[in-house]
Amino acid sequence: MLSAKWVRDNLDAVKESLKKRGVQINFDKFLATDSLRRNLIQEIDRQRHMQNMLSKEIGKSKSQGENPGPLMLEMRSISSNIEEREKKAKKMKKGTLDFLLLLPNQLHPDVPSGSENVEVRRWGTPPRFDFPPQDHQRLGESLGVLDFKRAAKVTGSGFVFYKGLGARLERALINFMLDLHISRGYEELLPPFMTNKAATTGTGQLPKFEDDLYRCTKEDYYLVPTAEVPVTNFHREEILEEENLPLSYVAYTPCFRREAGTYGKKIQGIIRQHQFNK
Repeated sequence: MLSAKWVRDNLDAVKESLKKRGVQINFDKFLATDSLRRNLIQEIDRQRHMQNMLSKEIGKSKSQGENPGPLMLEMRSISSNIEEREKKAKKMKKGTLDFLLLLPNQLHPDVPSGSENVEVRRWGTPPRFDFPPQDHQRLGESLGVLDFKRAAKVTGSGFVFYKGLGARLERALINFMLDLHISRGYEELLPPFMTNKAATTGTGQLPKFEDDLYRCTKEDYYLVPTAEVPVTNFHREEILEEENLPLSYVAYTPCFRREAGTYGKKIQGIIRQHQFNK
């Protein structure tokens, strides 16, 4: 996440990066709220200093046998003001944080402007068939390796049973992917299939993709939409020694996505499933 200070100090660069993405965001409310919050924090610090000074005065007054009543009234008034300002500052902080969490990362300077992607390189040749090709759903059902109807009966739409050779192929592909990466120096992780809110937020899934996530409301856990979420958090809040870098991990998990977008109704087969392996 970009920090509020970095956004303030590099606002033109942030806007240029957003322009390349074709995104327009109004920063006026964020900048105004952030400025008010920083002023509030300064005022809170000033009043805390006054509070400390009054506390010493009250102690001195009591030791000298004087009536500390007026000082204590002033102390209560300051404490009330601090509490009120802290509530406002906390609310403003949440607003600025929610805004910053929705900001995408800065693009690399080499990324071109415009809506059209630039082809960097090409590998292989698209196949040409001398017969009408069938899509994977029809092939899978005709071969008896994919069963969507029974999955819909057991769970609902957006799920599939892999059967026989289909199940074996899925398992073989998972093992092939893991073994290939391990042979190239990656360390395998088998992570939890649920993450807490902090971990899910830290990888950019929240709040932007909240509608696409499955949530266990009682524990406030989220089913992982991709293995990157738990793997990226593996070293969360740790300081890594430079001589130990890079750290390379590979993981497989079932992935769970609500796929709330309208494209979910148009795409058939095992594409855009609510549960898939990756």
